Amino acid sequence: MSQVHRITLEDDDRLRAEVSEGLRRFNEDAAGPYNIQHVRLAMRADDGSLIAGLVGFCYWNMLHVDVLWVAPAHRRSGSGSALLRRAEEFAREHGCDVVYLSTYSFQAPGFYRKQGYEAWGVLENAPAGFSTTWFSKRLSQ
Repeated sequence: MSQVHRITLEDDDRLRAEVSEGLRRFNEDAAGPYNIQHVRLAMRADDGSLIAGLVGFCYWNMLHVDVLWVAPAHRRSGSGSALLRRAEEFAREHGCDVVYLSTYSFQAPGFYRKQGYEAWGVLENAPAGFSTTWFSKRLSQ
């Protein structure tokens, strides 16, 4: 006898936590503990206002850069490059040898190429009229 299972739309964080925990257990059984180290880097002005920031996390041997942002008045000043270099140092300090991230075509693909990142995947027309590119960089120890 086959069972019929209902699919429901849930609007709370409990489902995300349950799914994430199930996937974490599966992944760690296959590849070992994540050993997650969060990376939260801020560059601030003397008044405390945010000039630039980078948020990501190290796990296994990888750093995933989730968000890198530079205030418009500080773009092309070296702030983004400095944050990315510091994140790469953090990654090396925590045993990582690869960094990966994604960016939209209207954001900073040229910036990442200049920092030594190589594109390894492009999804065209996502978002509509633009593309998403995934980049990675191998770190020398």
